[in-house]
Amino acid sequence: MKDKIFHFFGNILEQSPLPTPLKLAIAFRLELLLFFLAQFAFRVLRTSADKRISEDFMKYIYSKSNDENLKKLELLKTGLDMQSKRLIDEIIRRQEHIFRHNLLDLRLLTKKERKDQQINIYPIKKKYRGFGNYYGIENFYFHCGLRFLSKNLLKKYEKKDVIDAGAANGDTPAIFSREYAFRNIYAFEPEKNNYIKLLENIKRFCLKNVIPVNKGVGDKNRKLKITNEEGQSHISVHGNQDVEIVTIDEFVEKNNITVALIKMDIEGFEYNAVKGAEKTIKDQKPILLISIYHCGKDFFEIKPLLERWGGYKFMIKKLNPHHFFFDTMLIGVPI
Repeated sequence: MKDKIFHFFGNILEQSPLPTPLKLAIAFRLELLLFFLAQFAFRVLRTSADKRISEDFMKYIYSKSNDENLKKLELLKTGLDMQSKRLIDEIIRRQEHIFRHNLLDLRLLTKKERKDQQINIYPIKKKYRGFGNYYGIENFYFHCGLRFLSKNLLKKYEKKDVIDAGAANGDTPAIFSREYAFRNIYAFEPEKNNYIKLLENIKRFCLKNVIPVNKGVGDKNRKLKITNEEGQSHISVHGNQDVEIVTIDEFVEKNNITVALIKMDIEGFEYNAVKGAEKTIKDQKPILLISIYHCGKDFFEIKPLLERWGGYKFMIKKLNPHHFFFDTMLIGVPI
């Protein structure tokens, strides 16, 4: 592209009546300008969410010795396929890059990610018209990771229930309701604006088996504060919304739920939520789709925790090809 631009202006200069020394001076300055612009052609500005997440991630790593980090990395990689192991290393490198730079290098994205960016989402937009301007392929195409599982496996979980923690505006409950044969989808969304949109979309798409729950999930019942940043809500002592937190175990027992699937995307509170679902996971062995990119603790410690409970095979997939680490999911399949 740089060469094409240079040749274009070079041809214009050649045909101009300007004296040769002036043409050479202009050409030299043009080359310098194009070189400077090229440094930014493959870069994007780091967002406040990128900064917050990468700082937490690297703080987690820096708070431990090299030996501790190596041990945690070994535990995380144990039993995973080679693709998942390579992805782990890639995510760590990217987190460090984001931590250290305000301008992020898009050339860190892989060929596969650039290919996935070209996935045609027009049929999805047409089918799910009404969810606003963002139709992320992580949810609408990859179904939070369910598309990596076999149809035979999914058939075993038909007519059972889903716990969708972090239902947002209802995009994932809509997918689970319309694309699969689950019974009821319990859609947990504590943030008030998202919850309003969730209710609207349940009505718009006639999602009769989606049951909205205006609560968050965690390791114990309590009240916490959350804040909304760039459309993403997270726990914060400075938050402006009070939300009720419940454990999945208590909710499941109280409502007599047979759980086929637990999906979590709750902005860094996943580790706590997994702890609050221990009995359900041990007893019912649901499919697990757990976001692990929001903080270092989630990334390094959720899989080893689940492995201690036994009964699962894991893989790690990054579902968002447009971002460096967003929508990195731990997928747990009962064995």
